[in-house]
Amino acid sequence: MRHFVNTGNAQQRSEPELLARYTSAGLIATGSHYLLMVVLIHLNVMPLAATAAGSILGMFVAHQLNHRWTMQSNRSLWATLGPFFTVGLITVLVNFFCFAILESLSLSLITAQLCATAGAFLAGYAMNRYWTFVGGTA
Repeated sequence: MRHFVNTGNAQQRSEPELLARYTSAGLIATGSHYLLMVVLIHLNVMPLAATAAGSILGMFVAHQLNHRWTMQSNRSLWATLGPFFTVGLITVLVNFFCFAILESLSLSLITAQLCATAGAFLAGYAMNRYWTFVGGTA
């Protein structure tokens, strides 16, 4: 099994490459969330509990991938967990307020949600890049 090692190469990556890696990590984390949720539902676990378990798994997968692969942070995994989950909470709030504002301007629900998702995603990337994992790519 290949292990991700902090080689310092992240400092040499372009911003678009880091953003692509961050996006990929998010997609993999989402896939792990959905996979666990489906498996648990097929094992007769209540759907709400299954999605909660999947979501928790997805957060840990995203943290691991972003720490080791995207940002190649020199900070310990434990030192980045608190900031990572804080950023997650902040992005939920960014999504909420962006959606509320855009929906109040009579945008369609899907347009408002797409814009809110993009805003929350970019805010999360910036906070994780320059705060959570600082020391790897700053």
